[in-house]
Amino acid sequence: MDAVAPSPELEQEPRQKQNTEFSVPILPCSFIVGQEPLKLALELAYIAPRLGGVLISGQRGTGKSTAVRAFAQMMYGDLPVTLPINATEDRVVGGLDVDKLMQSKAQWKDGLLVEARGKVLYVDEINLLDDHIVNIILDVTSTGKLEVQRDGKNKRYDVSFTLVGTMNPEEGGLRPQLLDRFGLMVDVRTATSKEERLEILETVLKFEDEWVKVQKVT
Repeated sequence: MDAVAPSPELEQEPRQKQNTEFSVPILPCSFIVGQEPLKLALELAYIAPRLGGVLISGQRGTGKSTAVRAFAQMMYGDLPVTLPINATEDRVVGGLDVDKLMQSKAQWKDGLLVEARGKVLYVDEINLLDDHIVNIILDVTSTGKLEVQRDGKNKRYDVSFTLVGTMNPEEGGLRPQLLDRFGLMVDVRTATSKEERLEILETVLKFEDEWVKVQKVT
């Protein structure tokens, strides 16, 4: 699948307002220009989470993160659970709470995979994530099951979420064995035509202006 995105300087991300008492919200899906293959892939992953998730490939500034946040807000009414590329295995699957252990208390802390139940699990720059962690995420995505054994404790969970990973191919790719496990992959291209770029800019500015008016009224 190929999706057209704005050029880096025209990413579909609302401007950050400075020195104001209100902030601009997530750009709604209805305001995202083009990117129909990407929207379709996200919808399919939402309908059938066991497909294996969506991998979005594109250069920086092509609106990947904006589209993912807009989709999560529209379908789940919440922002995605973001898994950082430096996440440890315990942070991903769960384990004993380190802060509690320092207080001589053994307390279990669920990981990000459990926190993402019924939401979007978003992994930005998934190609830079440790392969072992990627395998764990893909296993849970395809089976809907998570079993964790830590320090004599055995936890089992039913887990269902919409997995979305993004990557910049200029920073390296995923190993073929991992790439093949994703159910859907979309290449997001930079918009090159003057008409497309102008439409994107006008759409973002229109959304921001409308939001500012609403905030002033309320």
